[in-house]
Amino acid sequence: MSRRLHEGGLFAKRHIVFVPFSPAHIRARLHSVREHRSWIPEQWGHVLFTDESRFNIQNDSRRAMIWRESGTRYRAPNIVERYHYRGGRLLVWSEIATNDLYVFAGGSVTAVRYRDEILNPLVRPFITAMGTDAVFRDYNARPHRAQWVRSYLESETIPQMTWPDGSPP
Repeated sequence: MSRRLHEGGLFAKRHIVFVPFSPAHIRARLHSVREHRSWIPEQWGHVLFTDESRFNIQNDSRRAMIWRESGTRYRAPNIVERYHYRGGRLLVWSEIATNDLYVFAGGSVTAVRYRDEILNPLVRPFITAMGTDAVFRDYNARPHRAQWVRSYLESETIPQMTWPDGSPP
């Protein structure tokens, strides 16, 4: 059957995944674009952009298939080693306005870890060094929105750029 489908130009592919925008997201993004569209490069140079990326060191897809003969399930070529308990992942955080890079040593990033490992030792000194024109822009991840983090940023008088949910980093 699959041969016939292939001959007809049909192939098994993964579907495209996207998050649809609500009308509120669209309005917020449009407002943000209008607010910043006249900024000159010097103004953008005072914004501390940040981003996080998660990397899998091992393939964690259970959909990976192999072809093997019946009865050979436990032979060495048919076994894939896997770290347990979410091992084999790295979370990398970077400041885009500078060349700093931080790798979280494991576990989830909580509001406390974000404050203790990122905001206090990395963001605060950068904002202080940049002076009164500096602006901090995170990308709305849950640890960034926590009240604990908001309170810390206010107490340290770190100015923040509003960035609408669902906007690209």
